[in-house]
Amino acid sequence: MKKYEFTDETKEVDGVVLHRIKAVRDFGSVKAGSLGGFIKKNSNLSHDGDAWVSGNAQVSDNAQVSGNAWVSGDARVSGDAQVEKINDILTVGPVGSRNDFTTFYKNKDGGISVICGCFCNNIDKFFERVQEKYGDLKHGKIYKKCIEIAKMQIIADE
Repeated sequence: MKKYEFTDETKEVDGVVLHRIKAVRDFGSVKAGSLGGFIKKNSNLSHDGDAWVSGNAQVSDNAQVSGNAWVSGDARVSGDAQVEKINDILTVGPVGSRNDFTTFYKNKDGGISVICGCFCNNIDKFFERVQEKYGDLKHGKIYKKCIEIAKMQIIADE
């Protein structure tokens, strides 16, 4: 049974059209009629479980949000993300020289991918980019702490 539908509201991000969603039935803490975030296509958000995309959050490409996971705030999830539970994603911000949000998420290979501004790659490449651009300056130290937290949140055993 469908739990959401596309509204007429869209936004274009990097040449990709995203559609705002609206709940068509109650599930979890979401009430029918509640507006959600933006997704590219139905396969980005499962109609099963309590998974939801809310606020200004965006899910695109082959990313899949399912189970009881919530993607919210200003999070951006794309590529081959596989967000199944709430701990599979972490959005931090505003941080960095642009005071923007950085999203870390579990990908289909079980690793961590990162979206930060126009950067979209794995966490190791992100660390290399941070080291190259900021080194041990303030923004570098902050991003490195975010990387540590993301690893603890997303892939560390309980």
